[in-house]
Amino acid sequence: MPKQNNKEKQKEVLDKLFTILQINENNKTFSLKELDSNEEKQNKILGLEEEIKEAFCYSTWTCFRRDTKRKWLSMIKYVMKELDEKLISTNKAIKNESGTFDNVLIYSVL
Repeated sequence: MPKQNNKEKQKEVLDKLFTILQINENNKTFSLKELDSNEEKQNKILGLEEEIKEAFCYSTWTCFRRDTKRKWLSMIKYVMKELDEKLISTNKAIKNESGTFDNVLIYSVL
């Protein structure tokens, strides 16, 4: 079956990504700061590489053509783009433990 028509497998990969990111009906966001500090989630996403390669036409995806700083984030973005899922990033100031504010990049799935 051609990869372009393998929508069921592609949807399965997306569902796995959403499970890792804890995206559901009640939570449509994840933060880059949390993902940067969570190697377990990063490794789970990277562990989907073979499934992604089986389900998608990935030859132009930068994350598979050269080294990228956050390969796991790039994989998320490409999968979502291929499936016409909207992913919007916004900066949010969040108060930290010392009372100052950190700028945190929040991704929202629409």
